[in-house]
Amino acid sequence: MFKIYRLEEKARILAALKANGSILLCGDEGSGKTILLDAVREELIADGYALAAILAPATQRQMLISICEQLAIDTIELEGKALTVEKLRWAVSDYMRSNPATFLVFDDAHQLDPKFRTWLKNIQRQGCSLLLAATKPPRTDIFLNTPPLILRPLPDYFIRDLMEAAAVLRGLNLSQSQLADLQQRAGGNPALAIRSIDEEYLGLEVEAGDRGDYFDITPLLILAATGFVMLRFFAIGTDSRLLYVIAGMGGALLIGITYMLRTLPKDSKKIS
Repeated sequence: MFKIYRLEEKARILAALKANGSILLCGDEGSGKTILLDAVREELIADGYALAAILAPATQRQMLISICEQLAIDTIELEGKALTVEKLRWAVSDYMRSNPATFLVFDDAHQLDPKFRTWLKNIQRQGCSLLLAATKPPRTDIFLNTPPLILRPLPDYFIRDLMEAAAVLRGLNLSQSQLADLQQRAGGNPALAIRSIDEEYLGLEVEAGDRGDYFDITPLLILAATGFVMLRFFAIGTDSRLLYVIAGMGGALLIGITYMLRTLPKDSKKIS
């Protein structure tokens, strides 16, 4: 049922890879990175390119063996012994140097071992083309060297289309007003859009969405507090009782708002 809504991003990824470049696909959980990754892989294979994909991070040895198997690289020495991790790295590096039109694809790259990411950085310097998908990757090693393509929230009309398709698949007949209410939970996130349909299908009541990109107003509160302090000193310097009273009332109001915000329930980062 998966429909590719990010055609522009797909075209940019393909263009970068075919130009012997690398690209880092960034986005929130559920933003559609894996679906986009699969679509790119399918098109590259259809165009005759060789690639190896690691869709679930594992140990270094397991990933290297998987890459070797996908690229038909020997993992056994002439003596019949299995190649060590270091020799597997050399084997893959040699293959990539000899076959520049070959791509390595990694989903959930933020979960890769730092040592493995350092190795990826080294082979990238040798001309290896990488396609990485990650959620909030750290600004270090391979992530610092690879140009990022950030997946923004999908437009409302795409989310509405996705939800309508999901509702039809589940046999739900939802009105436009119901879809509009459910759409507010998604916030442009495809996975949350589908989940809201599942919740409606199961008859679950949900109080609010799970979007995590809320605006932190703490800097604004600090700025306002600084302003009231400055106003109070100005009132003292000019001997203005009116400004002094305004600064005092504003400061008291700010303190009250701050304590009120602290009493609000914090958003849990766990799925419960």
